[in-house]
Amino acid sequence: MKFTKCKVLAWLVMITFIISVSPAMVGAEDTPVYLTRGQVAKTVLNAADDYNPGISEKDIMQGFGDGYLRKEKLATKAQALSMISRAFGKLPSPQGNSLRMSVFDQYYNDVSVWAGEAIDKLQKAGILYSSVGGELGANENISAVELDNIIKRIWALEGSNLKDDFYATVNKEWLDSSTIPAGEAGNGTLAIMGQERDQRISDILDTLVQGEWTPGSKEQKLADFYQSVLDMDNRNKQGIEPVKKYLQAYEDAKSLEQLIQTDININRATGYWQFLNYCVYADPKDSSKNIMYHQALTPTWEKDMYTSSDKQKACIKFIAGLLTLSGENEAIAQTEAEKIFTLEKELSANSLDPEEYYDSEKTYNIYTMDQLDSLYSNVDIKKTITGAGYSLPDKVLVMDKGLLLKSAQYFNPEQLKLLKSYAKYKFIYAAGPTLANDFTKAVQDFEAEVYGSEGIRTNKQMAAIAVQNYLPAYLGGIYVEKYFSEQAKRDVKTMVANFIAVYKQKINNLDWMSKETKQRALKKLDTMNVKIGYPDKWPAILDNITVKSYTKEGSYFDNVCQVNLANMKDNIAQQGQPVDKSTWEMNVYEVNAYYNPQNNEIVFAAGMLQDPFYSYNASPAANLGGIGVAIAHEISHAFDTNGSKYDEKGNLSNWWTEEDYRQFMEKAGRVEKFYDGLEIAAGIENDGELTLFENVADLGGISCALQVLSESINPDYQAFFKSYAVIWAQTYSREKAENLSKNDVHSNRKIRTNRNIVNFEEFYKAFDITPKDGMYVPPAERVGIW
Repeated sequence: MKFTKCKVLAWLVMITFIISVSPAMVGAEDTPVYLTRGQVAKTVLNAADDYNPGISEKDIMQGFGDGYLRKEKLATKAQALSMISRAFGKLPSPQGNSLRMSVFDQYYNDVSVWAGEAIDKLQKAGILYSSVGGELGANENISAVELDNIIKRIWALEGSNLKDDFYATVNKEWLDSSTIPAGEAGNGTLAIMGQERDQRISDILDTLVQGEWTPGSKEQKLADFYQSVLDMDNRNKQGIEPVKKYLQAYEDAKSLEQLIQTDININRATGYWQFLNYCVYADPKDSSKNIMYHQALTPTWEKDMYTSSDKQKACIKFIAGLLTLSGENEAIAQTEAEKIFTLEKELSANSLDPEEYYDSEKTYNIYTMDQLDSLYSNVDIKKTITGAGYSLPDKVLVMDKGLLLKSAQYFNPEQLKLLKSYAKYKFIYAAGPTLANDFTKAVQDFEAEVYGSEGIRTNKQMAAIAVQNYLPAYLGGIYVEKYFSEQAKRDVKTMVANFIAVYKQKINNLDWMSKETKQRALKKLDTMNVKIGYPDKWPAILDNITVKSYTKEGSYFDNVCQVNLANMKDNIAQQGQPVDKSTWEMNVYEVNAYYNPQNNEIVFAAGMLQDPFYSYNASPAANLGGIGVAIAHEISHAFDTNGSKYDEKGNLSNWWTEEDYRQFMEKAGRVEKFYDGLEIAAGIENDGELTLFENVADLGGISCALQVLSESINPDYQAFFKSYAVIWAQTYSREKAENLSKNDVHSNRKIRTNRNIVNFEEFYKAFDITPKDGMYVPPAERVGIW
């Protein structure tokens, strides 16, 4: 297992009820607001008028035996659903994304005969969902939120009126025809850009393997590494052999001390570690200096994987499968897997929640060497540091204190057997993808069961991805030379300068921020570093490694170990040295961008600067709705709820007055509520706290890009907003959508479109959105900070 900085650099790659107007204005509610029959009828008629013109109250309401409508009586779900069914008439058959995200396998035994036909129609359209098996709650009263969600599902299914569902309408054709590539659990604009990138890289590599290259050259290393991944025959022939001695070494350890030393030895031989890891990286409170980070035992998956009974079974099955493939008896493997999962479940329960990893106040925990030493009473902690190749520091930084404290409890002689099992599993989990096809298939089967992915990636696809992951500098240089436009770099540089200038205007015009804080914010903008396309100097970390194909007596596993060790050596060399802020934390061909608060910099990879985010031939408005918003989004991260804690030098330091920060967080609280509890798909909701800082950056990015557009001649706002919707087109399996809703700091793509744009008056004017339309949100309800 290699140490990754994903949590250190997590910045990358964050209600009024108005029944008389439109259900779209309804948000999450703490206390349900139940609706009368008359309120339901009025809301439903307004929601359906563009889909079934001429429908009337008489058409959708039915009286009781005495003929009275009883409009003032609270409506049951059966009554409300019947009105909805009658109001919208015939519904489209779900296709593509709608088919994927809807629920069809629920059957209800509490629906009266009189409502059966109407409810059956909604059920066949995938509109209905219940968290209670067999119970729709047909006789319970319906709340405003429930009615709102059902109507929104129909609008999304229809996808024919951008005034009700802008995202679904603009992307209708793509969403309905969308497919998910083999081996994946989702697809979308960004994914398609990535697929095009992968094909380009495959073409590069296929060309390289046809040539004769000087030994040690970047071309030779790329070609041989690629061939070592592709050579499944030799990988299958070797099977577990490349790692067998390491697994046996863990098993042979007779004491905790021997086990820790074994892990140190394996780390120095392969670059993989399982127990106690160290890494040098910038100190958040003094970003010019490096500090040692420490991490111990870590869960394999996100928190929600350990709380769902179905997912628990899948995880245990997966762990047991890997242990069996590594040579363990099946019965023993099953027993060990259950114990390993229990261990990881305890670790997970004591770790930070996903959003907390982005809270620098919670992730900055300093331990002196004496404190760290006393934490591991049964381990010579200093020896593990020097054994890894580092000098002893005065202090170390721990990002997840709860996880560390729980980890430390397991380092005692009584847990020796469990730790050996854990080490073997973690090692084979990390190294398995470099071995025989059986290990790759185990991962693919697990992802299919848990995330709903179908099919498998081809060997060529996996080989291209592997080269991207392990030889990024060599591959990146060739990629940008062949596919990156210097015109794009110049255009984006100009756009960045314009956006920074606009941001300065916006900050100067704020009526809630003091002059003192404004000066510090402006200074942060003045000193912001910008990196576009690719680095000025390519890293030379891998220049001295040897890469061999199987025909040259090498192997995929050996090649990966060479890369791991080179990266370790480079990191060790950084100890005691000033931080190199020219370093890129992203591969240049990635379809992504990031803001690094510790460098106060925004970075745009070459892979991001392509259609539909950016095109030299696109209109200025379309480019602003794509790459323009992305640029301004990254600038906004400097002032989101996390980036705002860092000063212009990239140091974790409070530069706000107390009153200004109070007002800022008050506004952020409104943003959190605005996005919280919104339905992503039936039964899956957006988390406003988890996605807060990304939503703040989204709103700031759109606001800034719109101001730039407003200063042009005849600004085309329609093109801007449509471009924005297109870049976020996305489809997932339901399993993957549910997973992301609990772990991704970005809001779901549909919410990221619809919920963002309704905060800007330009959107309402461009598409003549009025209070009767689903996309309408009253001015008093709209949110924004920058």
